[in-house]
Amino acid sequence: INNLEQRVKEFIGHSKIFLNKLLAVFNMLFGQNFPDAFFHKAREWAEQEFGKDDILSQHLEKHANFIILVINLRNASEHRDSFLALTIDNFRLDAMGNLYEPMMSLKGENKKNNVNYNIDLSVKTSLEQLFETLLSFGELLVVCMLSKKFPDHFPWQILQIPADKIRQEVPLNYQVGIN
Repeated sequence: INNLEQRVKEFIGHSKIFLNKLLAVFNMLFGQNFPDAFFHKAREWAEQEFGKDDILSQHLEKHANFIILVINLRNASEHRDSFLALTIDNFRLDAMGNLYEPMMSLKGENKKNNVNYNIDLSVKTSLEQLFETLLSFGELLVVCMLSKKFPDHFPWQILQIPADKIRQEVPLNYQVGIN
């Protein structure tokens, strides 16, 4: 695949930008000023403001490790002085003629987040999962934020779309209906 490494790194970079933009919306709605993808600070604030059992707090907690992974992938891909190493291998053929799919690996330790990585992943599978998780995380986060910010003026009902009704070309999990 032409320019596979560059394409993967760009996708990872855009994933972090997506998280930054989501947090910017959070900051705007709740009058906060958390910097780039500091969702742990947003989670701490939400727990203090709404409680640990609140859906917004729980949603941020549920995705905490995912957010750390995205940030660590981005740091490993953009910062050579990172303690993490990201390698991306294209299709390869071994001496026996076996063809192997593109793989990526993340290795190293991020002491700041107390995370140690030694993972090898299929590029296709991992980017698909990253994309789907970003979309579902962002979608429900926006719904949670709007329902918290405008509880008395939120005239819509949030409905979960049944799994068999989700369209692959537009993989939304929720739809808005009028109360």
